[in-house]
Amino acid sequence: MSHSFPGKRSPRLTIFAAAVAVALAGCSGTSAGLSPATNGGASTSSFAHSGLTGPFSGLLGGPLAGPLQKLYIAGYTSNTISTYTTDGKPSTPTITGLDGPVGIAVDAAGKIYVADSSSLPNTGQILTFNPDGSPASPTITTGLSQPFGVAVDANGKIYVANYNGNSVTTYLADGTQTSPTITGLQQPTDVKVDANGKIYVSQKGTGSFNGSVTTYNPDGTQTKPTITAGISLPQSLALDARGNIYVSSDASDEITTYTPQGKQRKITMAVTNGDPGYIAIGPTGKVYVTSTHGFMTTFTRGGKPIKPTISGLPEPPLGIAIH
Repeated sequence: MSHSFPGKRSPRLTIFAAAVAVALAGCSGTSAGLSPATNGGASTSSFAHSGLTGPFSGLLGGPLAGPLQKLYIAGYTSNTISTYTTDGKPSTPTITGLDGPVGIAVDAAGKIYVADSSSLPNTGQILTFNPDGSPASPTITTGLSQPFGVAVDANGKIYVANYNGNSVTTYLADGTQTSPTITGLQQPTDVKVDANGKIYVSQKGTGSFNGSVTTYNPDGTQTKPTITAGISLPQSLALDARGNIYVSSDASDEITTYTPQGKQRKITMAVTNGDPGYIAIGPTGKVYVTSTHGFMTTFTRGGKPIKPTISGLPEPPLGIAIH
């Protein structure tokens, strides 16, 4: 809705309008020709991830402020999804009754997708929940083999990394299996999709192969980059709004970072007590990493540890998502 104000614009309104213009420009998500990346399926430049819930919401704080963002963390042996505010305080919902949850994704509407790796013998399933934690649809079982990673793109298409199946399978928003199916992988642990539909897969590898991150076009054909430098048994990956790639390596106990072209950057992040699990990246570039020893550590985009650190998580905490 447009508003007209009679007479001369006041300084306060001028400041407000300027703040709106800057904030909306920042929400466009494009910089230097780069497209915004999806983080667990929703664009990190979207209004949902910026905390804006309506026109101009939260730009100046106070009564216009939107809802606080939340972190969702999978407890593999506790069979739960725990929720925290981004300053580390317990929140809702808590989802129970799972069986070996690993990866988590949250779409732009707040719907939660969980890779429940052990819930069906030799297959597992993808379970979905409403923002309040109540069960939702779809439930996916077709084509799965121990799902570890899950991602959702802006159109609601669901991507699953099947650790035992050595594949990535894809599904429509209603759970119907669709194309592409990516095969010939080596123990894929995670999958992410950027705003252009490009698919990124971390592979832990077998034998002497120490793993990689491979990328695929929307139709499933392999493309560039393929990343092996600095990677040792990768557990997960994440993309930031600039297209940079973050990889957690189980063997090296750190997060390594790469340009969109796959060149290793100087920024690395040492994870509290080692054994990094999964990665989530907030809209301001903060990096949240689980450690399988019961911790969640936060870093700046430059790799500096900052608050919060969440301790005492049921071991091992694995998947993490932000919304």
